[in-house]
Amino acid sequence: MILSRKITQPKIVQPGSGRRGWSLGLILFPGVLLAASWYAYEYGRTGLLFGSMQADSTVTVLERQVDALQQQVKALEAERVKLHEEAAVLERASQIDREAVRVVG
Repeated sequence: MILSRKITQPKIVQPGSGRRGWSLGLILFPGVLLAASWYAYEYGRTGLLFGSMQADSTVTVLERQVDALQQQVKALEAERVKLHEEAAVLERASQIDREAVRVVG
């Protein structure tokens, strides 16, 4: 058996007119904000740490390369000085030979 109820005054309800949306937003917004902030913090912390560790290893490799190149420069400078001295000796020997040929000739 169906009970019939008489409606005295119709009630029109607009979607979203209740307070449930606001209260749900007030509950979810701080949670979402907190989660996003934590994610950004962790991403920055681990990303920067990884980047700084990678930069440190790159700097170490570059410092080793600089040391090796400085040693190579020192060796080449020493060889240049030695070759310059040999050239001076050979030039003097050539002058002596020319003078000897001139005197004999």
